Amino acid sequence: MKGFELIRLCSDERWPEVRKYVSSANIMYRNEDGTCLHLSCYRCAPDDIIKAMIIIGGKELVVMMDDDDRTALNYACGNGASYNIIKMLIEVGGKDLVMAKDSSGHTALLHLCWFIEKHNDAYDKIKLILQVGDANLLLSTNGNTPLEIVSVKGASKKIKKLLTVQSTTPIADIMKVDLIELCIDKEWPEVRKYLSCDAAEEEKKSNIMYRDDCGYTCLQTSFAHRAPDDNEDGTCSFQACGRGAPDDIIKTMIDIGGKELVMKIYNGDWTVLHAACIVGASYNIIRMLIEVGGKDLVMAMSKRGNTALHCLCWYIERHTKVAEKIKLILQVGDASLLLAAKNHAGETPLEIATEQGASKKIKRRLTLQSTTPIADIMKLDPIELCDDNQYRRASSEELESSEELERRRIVQVNP
Repeated sequence: MKGFELIRLCSDERWPEVRKYVSSANIMYRNEDGTCLHLSCYRCAPDDIIKAMIIIGGKELVVMMDDDDRTALNYACGNGASYNIIKMLIEVGGKDLVMAKDSSGHTALLHLCWFIEKHNDAYDKIKLILQVGDANLLLSTNGNTPLEIVSVKGASKKIKKLLTVQSTTPIADIMKVDLIELCIDKEWPEVRKYLSCDAAEEEKKSNIMYRDDCGYTCLQTSFAHRAPDDNEDGTCSFQACGRGAPDDIIKTMIDIGGKELVMKIYNGDWTVLHAACIVGASYNIIRMLIEVGGKDLVMAMSKRGNTALHCLCWYIERHTKVAEKIKLILQVGDASLLLAAKNHAGETPLEIATEQGASKKIKRRLTLQSTTPIADIMKLDPIELCDDNQYRRASSEELESSEELERRRIVQVNP
């Protein structure tokens, strides 16, 4: 089949016939309307047909322009082509295709923004274009910028944020900002999707370690954000808000970032363990943070004298397994120092917990003196449970643990 005949079939949207003859036609034939690929993208041909044309014609076909200097990517972006088609065109055409301008000076990104209502996955497509092209030039075109266009079109806050990347922001940071924004918007399925993607571990770690303008990493953002007001000492105040990040997402971030991520300080002096204790994070998350951060994390103190234990006691009503969390903190840290530590208001963890209406069991745990060996904390459990008339909770396993510790103590005293 001759090239002009294939173009006529595309113009008439006779896709079954196009599919039949595409492999045998002169696919590089071009008239004033462009090639068969231009028409297929303009007429929203089935993906398999466009894919076949791209495979046959390669980059030479993909970068060809019509009489208005428009590429197939311009038409794909202007007519709501699927993400897979746009991705395939960009993979073959590369940066030259993404940066190409038609006779009106419009890039493919501008076409996409003008017709953003035709795209169900506009965010992913814009991100792809910015990653391959020169983001600074694409976002600062003469005339209407992409941001101005999508604002008129009523685009989502998420898309407008993506198009607000400043000229001082390296293009490599787009994904990093994006990951933090996903955490802020609690889009956990998208966060999980990125964390499990095939990107190199070095790239993932770089993104996870990235701090936004407020000094937050995605891990810290998963727990809390800053309030607009200031504390007396001039630092931006810390407003905790339980973002509800699933434990598996937090675990993956910790696995990738390790101790370097866990130990990062934000808001001047807060650790992520402070935040976890404020928002009532699960026992598993607190345990995981402590296992990675160790004693340094547990003993970290804010400028106002608050340890993570102080924070836990302040917001004790948000927590389950409070006794277990306190025990874990005391086992890893220096118990005598933690229990005697006073914050800026001169309050110890016990005084805070008492003020917050903590149970007798919790207050007893926080009353341990510096002369009490930390190993004896375990021995108190079944005794406290019985003292509090919680006999059903004093399991045989706990009693056996207590008996084993007592046996070891006797052996040490009477060798």
